[in-house]
Amino acid sequence: MTRCELFGSSNVNQHTIGVLSKKGSVVIKESTFLCHRKAALYLSGTKDTVATVSNCTIQKCLNGIVLIGDFRASVENSIIEDCEHLGIKVGMCNRSKIIYNTIRRNSTGIDYCNSDPIISNNLVSQNRRDGIVSKSK
Repeated sequence: MTRCELFGSSNVNQHTIGVLSKKGSVVIKESTFLCHRKAALYLSGTKDTVATVSNCTIQKCLNGIVLIGDFRASVENSIIEDCEHLGIKVGMCNRSKIIYNTIRRNSTGIDYCNSDPIISNNLVSQNRRDGIVSKSK
């Protein structure tokens, strides 16, 4: 998917997701996501799944990017801002890379749980609660 614009709804009762991918490999480039009331991107997968998000803009969503499962995910050169909750959520995604992004003005910038992502060369600023949170359960 390249150069797409996906607009959700500002209505809090409409729980939209811009792109939902379950166990499917995806490449999302140069796209804009705005006002999704669940997440701009919700990507889940297994060991054979690959997901790439690059040069995207995500704004005013409940959550920016949610990565769930043990798959190879890469989020790079993107802007994730003004999300009500999380900019990027990583859960059990042990092979993810989050590099060269601007993540700002969210409640929490990056939240990862039971994961070991590579987080490098990001600008994480002006988040209302936390910049980066690491948890294990």
